[in-house]
Amino acid sequence: MNYEILPYEGTTTLKLGMSSREIQEVIGCELKRKFKKFEDDKYDTERYEDFFVYYKDPGACEAFEFFHPAKVFFMQKDLLDIPFEEAKALFVALDNDIKYNGVGLISLKCGIAIYAPDAAENPEKKSEGVLVFEKGYYGELYK
Repeated sequence: MNYEILPYEGTTTLKLGMSSREIQEVIGCELKRKFKKFEDDKYDTERYEDFFVYYKDPGACEAFEFFHPAKVFFMQKDLLDIPFEEAKALFVALDNDIKYNGVGLISLKCGIAIYAPDAAENPEKKSEGVLVFEKGYYGELYK
């Protein structure tokens, strides 16, 4: 499926703040499974064919994480179909305060994180995931 990212909103069809039921209505299919990504998670993570949904109180979506076979567009680039090096250059041009976490990058200005676990050794490799998140998602971690 194709998704166009809108910073701090979600995508053109999937919006941050939606409930599980609203997301299922937009997608037109049921979720594949629910699970706790981390032991201390309050809410289940939902998995669809090409994305995860993360929730906060009161059951509102706080982030979407897209992965293959999704096509995830931002500024006319499919972030999962370009080398991490190219995605990094795109975000560096937009945000002078990019955060690197050893497995990719986080742009607080754009509300987007890129997961590329092999980027340090192989920057030509494509990214494995794109996270679109709401303001405050990373809390005090990156202030």
